[in-house]
Amino acid sequence: MIESEVLRRTWADISLDAIEYNFKKIKTHVGSAMVMAVVKADAYGHGDRMTAPFLEEAGADWFGVSNLGEALGIRESGVTKPILIFGNTPSQCVSELAKWNVTQAAYSYEYAKKLSDEAVRLGVTVDVHLKFDTGMGRLGFVCSEDNFDLAIDEAEKTARLPGLRVTGSFTHFASADEPDEDGVAYTKMQFSRFCRACDALKARGVDVGIRHCCNSAAVLCFPEMHLDMVRPGIILYGLYPAAQEEITCRMKLKPAMELRTVVSLVKDYEKGGCISYGRRFTAPEDMKIASTAIGYADGYHRLLTNRGRMIVRGKYAPVVGSVCMDQTMLDVTGIPNVAEGDVVTVFGRDGDAVVSADEVAALAGTINYEVICALARRVPRCYYLRGENIHNFDYARWKEK
Repeated sequence: MIESEVLRRTWADISLDAIEYNFKKIKTHVGSAMVMAVVKADAYGHGDRMTAPFLEEAGADWFGVSNLGEALGIRESGVTKPILIFGNTPSQCVSELAKWNVTQAAYSYEYAKKLSDEAVRLGVTVDVHLKFDTGMGRLGFVCSEDNFDLAIDEAEKTARLPGLRVTGSFTHFASADEPDEDGVAYTKMQFSRFCRACDALKARGVDVGIRHCCNSAAVLCFPEMHLDMVRPGIILYGLYPAAQEEITCRMKLKPAMELRTVVSLVKDYEKGGCISYGRRFTAPEDMKIASTAIGYADGYHRLLTNRGRMIVRGKYAPVVGSVCMDQTMLDVTGIPNVAEGDVVTVFGRDGDAVVSADEVAALAGTINYEVICALARRVPRCYYLRGENIHNFDYARWKEK
């Protein structure tokens, strides 16, 4: 961390070495299958403007994003490989899809017809991937048993629309991160439906293009389903889609993000003193309390009130009182010499002490995805490669440093 370059309030240290390590492990694991690096939600909080070009250099074949804004952002950052938008893009934006060579998910005939009409009007061609809903219950041609033939009819009509070019087909698994018998059976059912859909379209003379269905959990647990391409997301950043050993044992990963803040003030509190909003903590004895410069506006969940812990000087310090918008208080009574300006590890490692994003998620009653994606834009990202701080990005100032 270079003090002169980033405001030392709250920041995220991001290891590009860890991302590179995870990507290489995934690439080896999937063999000949292509890899679509999923960088939606600002690369799961890690900063897509930095991580996407880095992953392209590392060998990513495709990139997956949620929306057009994300696609254009990584194009502007230098990404040249194909990009797939998983969600909706208004038909009025067809010109942008064509201009920036961005592929759009086509998930219903009605939606695809709007894209087609606009593409024809403009005299352009837009690449699309057919999206099949095989049991997720979200976007896609609904491939339930009762609706299967209709879904294939609509997908075929979509594939034959003027102005659109089908270059791929995909589905999304609902339970690949549930390694119990029922979860495995459901994933296998979805895979079977997807393969049937692709085969049915091929039988009608439709080229379904690149077939892909494996999210992070399926990448790890269902190698027989890798097909032509896989779509790792959370595992790129060193976290697992679920904590069960059946999943975590499949690949050793390195978390890429560590979140830091600083001590703003240390105070002595007498027994009976109340701390923070709502007086949810009353000192049971004389205590030493450190105010830290992080709160729920930075992405540190208010649900961690009186539950979370951070690391100060290599020691665990419990959260006391309500997490505020901009500040959180810690009990540092048993930690000697804590002073203003001390670096606090919110999650990550300090010496032998570790607080993981999974621990934070469990205490907040959520998942690790939300912990890292919730990191606010006012939190600068500081990037490290080969042990050196090579780049910092401060969203709040809207400029790179």
